[in-house]
Amino acid sequence: MLGVYNTTVSEGYDYTYVKPQENGSHYGTEWLEISSGSATMRVECEEGISFNASEYSIDQLSKTPHAWQLVKEGKTYLHLDLHMRGIGTQSCGPMLNERYFVPNSDVKTMRIYLD
Repeated sequence: MLGVYNTTVSEGYDYTYVKPQENGSHYGTEWLEISSGSATMRVECEEGISFNASEYSIDQLSKTPHAWQLVKEGKTYLHLDLHMRGIGTQSCGPMLNERYFVPNSDVKTMRIYLD
């Protein structure tokens, strides 16, 4: 649902997956702020972006067999996506149908402010 939400990076990770993986994506986000307490980053995109923030690197998520084995790295990894396509990379099934590819003509503008 569209709204303004306040949470922590720790609360955003779902540990119920059998194999750790990226999760917590927020699609259609027009703006977000992430703060360490001493510094703040604000990201804006009128057309909407997708983002997730994690205490775990993609490398650690890829290499760790079970969620209970994840180790917080003392960092925040912020992933920003202007475009997303449907699931399908031939890693476990057929290639994604071309009609679900991201169009080259769909231009978006993202602004990033650091304070």
